[in-house]
Amino acid sequence: MKKHFFNPLVLILFFSFSLLQQSCVKDKCSHKYSVYEYKPVYKPMSDLRQVSIQAPKAITANGKIFIKNNFIYLNEVNKGFHVIDNSNPAAPKKIAFVSVPGCIDIAAKDNYLLVDNYVDLLTFDISNPANILLVNRKENALPYRQYNYGFYDDSTKGIIVQFDKSELKEAADCEENRNWWVRGGAFFTTTLSTVPSAAPKNSGGGNGQAGSLSRFALLNNYLYVANRFSLSTINVTDPLQPVVKPAVSAWGEVETIYPFNNVLLLGSPTGMRIFSVTNPEQPVYAGAVMHWRGCDPVVAENNIAYVTVRGGGPCGGDVSQLDVIDISNITKPVLLKSYSMQNPYGLGVYNNTLGICDGDAGFKLYNAAQSTNLQLLSTLSSIKAFDVIMNDTIALLIAKDGMYQYNISNKQSAVLLSKVPVVAP
Repeated sequence: MKKHFFNPLVLILFFSFSLLQQSCVKDKCSHKYSVYEYKPVYKPMSDLRQVSIQAPKAITANGKIFIKNNFIYLNEVNKGFHVIDNSNPAAPKKIAFVSVPGCIDIAAKDNYLLVDNYVDLLTFDISNPANILLVNRKENALPYRQYNYGFYDDSTKGIIVQFDKSELKEAADCEENRNWWVRGGAFFTTTLSTVPSAAPKNSGGGNGQAGSLSRFALLNNYLYVANRFSLSTINVTDPLQPVVKPAVSAWGEVETIYPFNNVLLLGSPTGMRIFSVTNPEQPVYAGAVMHWRGCDPVVAENNIAYVTVRGGGPCGGDVSQLDVIDISNITKPVLLKSYSMQNPYGLGVYNNTLGICDGDAGFKLYNAAQSTNLQLLSTLSSIKAFDVIMNDTIALLIAKDGMYQYNISNKQSAVLLSKVPVVAP
């Protein structure tokens, strides 16, 4: 008779295989959840060239700001800009609204204002701001815009003018956790706090002054335009006859641009880059200081650059801080010190006074005489501003609910001069 022996290894393998089969046939967990779809809406550029000078009207949304002499030019994103007489900062007076589709940025050259109309560059005569006049249009002077989350203007479809929103229900595995994604030419998100914008993702001297969030920078006779991944150059020696030069790579993603001496300081989600414009028609990469990923405007004074890094949102990252960078050697910039911040946006510096828009923490004024030992002078905790333009006596702040002007002659005790409110449309 043949003998059979019991092998425990066979038994272990048998039970292991049985358990594996049971796990494979186990019901898969899924659930339904709300998804918000944002689908880009296109229009041909030929339909977007209608510009008009209108009577003054209420401000319905604040965008970027530009100051020239005693006048403020306040942008409403993609709609145009307000012309505001600021001869008396305690009583600013709106005198006109200029309707310009796709307007986001403004710069000034002498008595001319340079404005974007999507891909066109417009020149306005502001020798008499009360009677502003459109005097030139340079078609296709600006690159097609590139937006967050992989969207870009497609010349075969036209210009993205908005994103239409709809709510959907989708099924997903219980373990799946997605915040946003792109599919079939549309953007999807599970949270309303992360949405694409129809706006794409800074200057001084006699030609006026811009805030720190600008993507236009005027330096001498040239307008430089930061366009997400490239840097465009336009010769505006004659603002009535702009000459477009070949664009160069921005060496990565770029958000803001600030002219300082003979260089351009580019704020990006991963650091500050420096471009030399010794040859003004061909900016050349000179150096950089990298940081944790975050939104990144920059200003400078006395060979010191101040960079705010804001985590969260489309820029990613979770670090919020102020970086102080020595740029005396533009090929080897040196990070001197970092200061912790709560949620910083735009900033400004004037005569060793640094102003920072720090989200819910308010607007902060610092003595920056020693940049590695900043001294907090005062905090306006009641205002959540996103950009500022400063001089010795006035801080012009742009917030979601309005445009504020404070007298900062006494840096320890700023005094509100005026507020031009934002009125819901």
